[in-house]
This record gives sequence, C-alpha cells and structure tokens, in this order.
Amino acid sequence: MLLEHDTLQNFIFDNHPVRGEIVRLDNTFQTIINQHYYPPVIRQLLAEALLAVSLLYGISKHEGKLTLQFQGTGALSLLSVRCTHDYHLRGVVECSEGISTVDSLAEALGNGTLLLTYEPEGQGQRYQSVVEVKGNSVAKAIEDYFAQSEQLATRIILAADEKSAVGFMLQQLPSDFEKEESWNHVLTLAESLTTKEMLSVDNHTLLHRLYHQEQVRVFTPHALQFGCSCSIYRMENAIIGLGKEEALKILEERDSIEVTCEFCNHHYEFDRVDVEGLFKVDSQRPGSETKH
Repeated sequence: MLLEHDTLQNFIFDNHPVRGEIVRLDNTFQTIINQHYYPPVIRQLLAEALLAVSLLYGISKHEGKLTLQFQGTGALSLLSVRCTHDYHLRGVVECSEGISTVDSLAEALGNGTLLLTYEPEGQGQRYQSVVEVKGNSVAKAIEDYFAQSEQLATRIILAADEKSAVGFMLQQLPSDFEKEESWNHVLTLAESLTTKEMLSVDNHTLLHRLYHQEQVRVFTPHALQFGCSCSIYRMENAIIGLGKEEALKILEERDSIEVTCEFCNHHYEFDRVDVEGLFKVDSQRPGSETKH
C-alpha cells in the first residue's frame, strides 16, 4: 500500500479494551515549520506538539477547537498548537534565539505548565485543564496528563525527520475484562516500533507487523491540513486594541502600521487613512467579529 500523507486514522482492538491512532504529517508539517526560522531542536518539539494535538483531537467526542500549549520561564517560553473540528492545524513557538540543544522539555520550559483548552463549535462551555510539566518530552507530558486528569493509561510514540512526522498512540479503555493483561500485551508489541519504521511504513503494514495475531478494526482516515484563522478584521481589531493615540503616534514615525500573523506569517499593512477610519465612532466594518 502507498504511504498515507497528512492523515489521522483511528483503530480499535476487538479482543482488547484498547484504542489507537496513527497520524502522519507531511505537507502540513512543512508548511507550519517553515513559517518562521526555528533551530532544529525547536522544529522537533513543534513537530511533536502538532502530532500530539492531532492525536488528542482524534479521540475527542465533540466538534470545536483544541489548543495544546506549553508555557514556561526558560529558554522555551511558548509552544502552542491547535487543531480545529475540520482538522486544520497551526502552531507557533517563542524561544530564546540562542537555544541549540534541549536535554528535556521540562528543562527547556523552566517552570513549565501544560494547558489544554477546548472551545466548542457554536454553543457550549469552554474547558481548560492545567498541569505541571515534569516529563522530558512532549509525549511524556501528554501521558502524564492522561494519568493525572483522566486516569487512562496512554502510550504515545512520536517520530519526525526533516520531511515528515508520525505519531502513534494507544489508550486503555474502561473494562473489567483482563484489563491490565490486555494493555500490557498490546503495549509490549508497540514498544518494538522504530523511528525508521514509523516514517517509512504505511498504516496497514505497520499494524499488521505489530498485531497480525489480533483483531484490529481500522477506520476511515481524516485529512489534515494547515489552516490559519487570521483575517484583515482580526488585524484591525489588533490596531484598535492599541488605542487611537498610540496608533497615530506610531504613524508619526512611519508611513504605515504593519501587522504580521504569528501563525501564517502573512503581512497586513494599514496607512493613516485606514487607521483613522478604524476609530470613527460610526465606523461599521462588515464581517467584523468585534463591535466598537
């Protein structure tokens, strides 16, 4: 079979209370990591975070936006990724310019926290969970989250190179039937996965190699792609947030105000006429998400 590209595929065991997922990012991965220059170590962490948020959204039961965000006081101050209900991904990193190596995620973050934020599509309640980051990797941080917040045994294996990234997840399901024995059996087989195998072998072959003696149901994959929600209206709101006095002060030193989306790196430019129009009392901007 051909190798899947930019997909998320769920599977479940018929004879074990365990579910799983495989996510593959190629063009989506390249688009996101090339929006800005990131050192190799940061590119790796961003790849792992994009895989992780995809896997997390893949087991969610509701439509909305899921944001996975690592914050800290160390060399890595912010690592933020998002997956939406239509499987659009985006991500951004804020870090020290001199960062070149990272022994562990927790060390890079300093006093690090993991924030998981779910925003439902349409009406519904926003949910956020915050946990301390102690693990040495993105995968370990997510596993710790499930152990603390959901009490669900979870194993995440992530792999990435310069061209693509692949994530593999197993999660124990509630059951009274040989729960621990089943989990240990499925997990032990998964531990044999290598980075080379994950990056070069298609999902069907990978699952067959691991679990050819098991009954595994594989579901139709979801297509993943880069998606940014920035717009001229959002950027106008950013300028309005500065206030008229501050905005006009900037225009005393330059011909226009430039605003750049941190996710897609798209540039928006507003001259004096544009800016003054934004602060007119009776100004009504079609499609604007914020009323003034």
